[in-house]
Amino acid sequence: AKTGRGKEAANSGISSLLAHVSTNMPSINMFRGPSSIASGQGLIRAMGETNEEDNIPSKLLLLSEFGYTLSIITNRDATAADVRTRQALLDFYSKNAWGGFITESAYADKANNTKSVTAPNLTILGDTTPDTFFKSISMDIIADGFLPRFLIIEYDGLRKKANYNAVRIPSHDLLAKIQTLAHQVISMRDQNSCFQIPVDEAAHKILDDFDTFCDAKINSDSREGEIWNRVHLNALRLAGVLAVGNNTFSPIVTKDEAEWAIALIKRSVLSITHRIDNGTFGKGDIQLDSLLRQQIKAYISTPVRLNSRMEPATLNDKYKSQGIVTHKVLIDMVKDLPAFANSARGVNMTLNGSLQSLIAQGDLTEMNMKEIEMLDKRVLRGSRAYTLGDYFKGLQDDSHELTDEEKQEIKDLMYASAVDKIK
Repeated sequence: AKTGRGKEAANSGISSLLAHVSTNMPSINMFRGPSSIASGQGLIRAMGETNEEDNIPSKLLLLSEFGYTLSIITNRDATAADVRTRQALLDFYSKNAWGGFITESAYADKANNTKSVTAPNLTILGDTTPDTFFKSISMDIIADGFLPRFLIIEYDGLRKKANYNAVRIPSHDLLAKIQTLAHQVISMRDQNSCFQIPVDEAAHKILDDFDTFCDAKINSDSREGEIWNRVHLNALRLAGVLAVGNNTFSPIVTKDEAEWAIALIKRSVLSITHRIDNGTFGKGDIQLDSLLRQQIKAYISTPVRLNSRMEPATLNDKYKSQGIVTHKVLIDMVKDLPAFANSARGVNMTLNGSLQSLIAQGDLTEMNMKEIEMLDKRVLRGSRAYTLGDYFKGLQDDSHELTDEEKQEIKDLMYASAVDKIK
């Protein structure tokens, strides 16, 4: 959320819960992880010191301004230590199943050595502003599965008035439930046991259908297909967490929990895809590509202008009606956008780079001169134009395919407008 919207309440609220529970159960604090990630090795050590009775390989990290952490460990110029941190986070997600483990590592400096961690359960709750977070993201960290491991909960509304009646002391019932859950987990640790959460028939059908839906998204070969990797797995995990919260000793995933989890997961994905579509995603080349897509979308979504004969009014309108955009139009689109206008490469070279990227992704196809001349003989030698790919085709305005009644209505409006101008 933006600054001043209350996102810090998640951190402070959980801290308050732990503080109140710890008065009767000090061991609850073993579930609290470090407040920052100094290195991948340090995080693994914090999770792996399981020989001590006051530790457990199940940690919650509450990280403020997480966007800055993300920008450091995902940077192309990240240090070896930052790369190791990113790798550790990838490992914790994929190796937390019962029987899974992160292997021990040895370094020249023995102080950096880490022990193996069996079935690690690492949860990170990070708060940040949208600008900081999404500028840290590139298609690379989507493709390698780093970003799809996270669940994004975003508030994009206005700042609300302060709630002076907020409850500062958790209810006795809530504290008792958290304490019971913690005792259960510690007991399972001591017995080296695990519980398989069952899924009822209705929930299984919903989750299986969602898995099929995610497969179709991933297999679509679209630019956003990689975003849907692990989305179904996230839904399973979230539904399981809900089941445990509702029934600590006999959890079962029901239809309501499955639907709630899937709805939240889809909203998370929308936070990313919405920004890709609107050109407010990432930085550098990925941002330029998104901005160009946004401009093309706006251009082709406007109606084709018609003349008195109900034909495209200009050559550009003729191109637009057939799903084509010229290079000249593209330059006019981006020349005043700061990301293009202020580029050290200049507008033309920057645009050419983004065009090549969109061509490589199948969003555009460059036409040859003969194809352009077949549309209109008036074009100049060396003119460039592009046909729209599947991503844009569904957005095209079809006002050039008007019915006779619609054409007559436009003629009447044009005539009335002309009369008004003469008067």
